[in-house]
Amino acid sequence: TGGTDFKYTFTGKVPGALVVASIMNSALTGQWLHEFPSLELPLTLLLISLLTVIGMFCSPRLFITVTICLLTTVIVGSVLLFSYGNIVISWCLPTLFGVLAATSTATLRFGIVDHHQKMLHHDLVGKFGQVAIASLANSGELLQLTAKEQNLTIMFIDIAGFSKLATRLTAKEAFYLIKKRIGFITEIVHDHGGYVDRTLGDGVLCVFGYEFAANNVESHNHCKNALQCGLAIQRRNVELIQQKSDPYSLAIRIGIHSTPTFIGNLGSGGRIDLTVIGHGVNFSQRLESACGPHM
Repeated sequence: TGGTDFKYTFTGKVPGALVVASIMNSALTGQWLHEFPSLELPLTLLLISLLTVIGMFCSPRLFITVTICLLTTVIVGSVLLFSYGNIVISWCLPTLFGVLAATSTATLRFGIVDHHQKMLHHDLVGKFGQVAIASLANSGELLQLTAKEQNLTIMFIDIAGFSKLATRLTAKEAFYLIKKRIGFITEIVHDHGGYVDRTLGDGVLCVFGYEFAANNVESHNHCKNALQCGLAIQRRNVELIQQKSDPYSLAIRIGIHSTPTFIGNLGSGGRIDLTVIGHGVNFSQRLESACGPHM
């Protein structure tokens, strides 16, 4: 009997059959219900502490999984202790405060991630391609730009003859002339998986092999990608000269060198400045200086 009616107990509404079974078990074993009200506060504080710490240091997906497992363990464990051990542990307040703690931590964590992604987009747009930045923004992960040694391919690009030409142009004309050249160079670099480390007047320093992702892994095809990128830049520049889209024919020289480097964030005060440092960077510039026009 009691399969369809419910009784109010310490753990909420319980099917009558379970209540009858619990009472019969107490009668047979001589063990009555044992209440432990002193465990309610420690259990509540433990859940709040665990969920807060886990929420601040774990990924959102892991945090949600752990939260569900912890709360389910508390509820199921309390019901099993009541049903089979005649032990009463109140789980209502601990789980309620646990849910509140999880919600508050998740809101704070997602707010930090959102602020971090906006800061990344502001500081790195133009350096990395839009696809790479959008991929990071959708991942929901915090990017850790930890400085480390890594084998990369460095590309130094120089627009030959621009400095001499600029002396015959107004500042405005020189600005838009170099902006047009650097614009298509940057676009091609992004299409080949590289990023623009910095522009140096009429020169551009690019890096291949650094993946813009949370794990900061190294690409294994950066040498080939850099070479194909250099060829594509030269082809595009020759096309512009042949089309006579502007009256100035400016050649491009490119130096490419694969080398161990040290790469990391040199920015401070919340500003991100991802920079590559090493002797190979200077050597790629010397290779560029040794090139002839369009080489």
